[in-house]
Amino acid sequence: MTRRDLLLAALLAGVAVQLSVAAGHLRPLDLSVVSAPPLSVGDAVRELAGLAADGGPTRLGLAETGRTATVLFAFHPDCAHSDTVAEDWARHFAGGGPAMAGARTLAVTRDAPGAAAAYAERFGWDVELLSMPELSRSDVKYSLVSRTPWVFVFDSEGVLRFQDYGGELDRASQAVAALAAAAQ
Repeated sequence: MTRRDLLLAALLAGVAVQLSVAAGHLRPLDLSVVSAPPLSVGDAVRELAGLAADGGPTRLGLAETGRTATVLFAFHPDCAHSDTVAEDWARHFAGGGPAMAGARTLAVTRDAPGAAAAYAERFGWDVELLSMPELSRSDVKYSLVSRTPWVFVFDSEGVLRFQDYGGELDRASQAVAALAAAAQ
């Protein structure tokens, strides 16, 4: 055997090993779990169920009379992108601004309540937290926590009126202001 033949044999052996390792990691496709389509502007969500910061079960209404809007901030403590907007969100939660008057602010995550509370404390967030760790992909509400950081604005009827990347705080505030103006 030539040196070239030995190199080729070694490369083929390496490919065979990689294929066998990959085959060992394959799992059958579970067709019983079908992902629901993501929420779109115009879709309604009347209520969210999950765990409060203390770990107790809670239900939060998004359709509430007397409120201009509900602004929902989706984050995950292990998401590096959430870290990039966390301080801006802290300032937003603290100040709110006139455009946010009458709006409810929530921060939601798929992570456990303890991790969510620790993350909020780390960045000084003064906001109501909701953890939804048991939310399945087949629930349309899964799209509220599947992208992070993300911001959603719901009107007083629980209808989604705006959604975008979590850094779009000015646009979210404009959406809330537009809802307030329409309500007058």
